Order: sequence, then C-alpha cells, then structure tokens
Amino acid sequence: DQHWGKVPGSVSAFVKAGPGTDVTILRLSGELDSMLIASGKLVDCQDLPGHCRITWQVKLDGSVKDFIGRTSGNHHVLVCGDHLTELRELNEILGIKTITIP
Repeated sequence: DQHWGKVPGSVSAFVKAGPGTDVTILRLSGELDSMLIASGKLVDCQDLPGHCRITWQVKLDGSVKDFIGRTSGNHHVLVCGDHLTELRELNEILGIKTITIP
C-alpha cells in the first residue's frame, strides 16, 4: 500500500533481490532531451514498515560525486539487470543525449 492507507487500493512495486544483483539507475531530464544512466550492484533491499517505498542500497560502479553532480533531479528509476547498452541504443533512436556515469 504505497500511500499507507490514505488511498484505498493503491500499491507499490516490490521486488525481492539479493546482494550482488546488477542494477541500472536512470533519470530522464525534465526537458526529455538527456538521460543519466549509471550501473551498480545491490548491497541491501528492505521493505521498511511505515514507509511508502522499499529502500535499496546500491554501490555504484562509477563515481557517486559525478552521479550527484550530473543528475537532473532527485527521482530516479532503478531496475534489476545491466541495461546500459539497450538504453544507449534507445536514446540514439529517440535523439536523447546519454550521460553515463562513470
């Protein structure tokens, strides 16, 4: 229940994943003209009581400082697996600039 009972029937996605799982993190800019992409490995995944989301701890393959400095916002998509190649190809087709960390 994503909204913790405030909106009946609302849901949040939950994925059980173990430490060492490859992940891809991305953020499409508000102007829809660039996408930040980073890869990493899952360190921990918790479904914390009283929160409207699961909490993932990730070790980035690249620089955290670069990731923070180059992102266009604070909401990101995190998916299991290494999807850097597919996202680069999609961005090329759509004319979206790819910003890769590292």
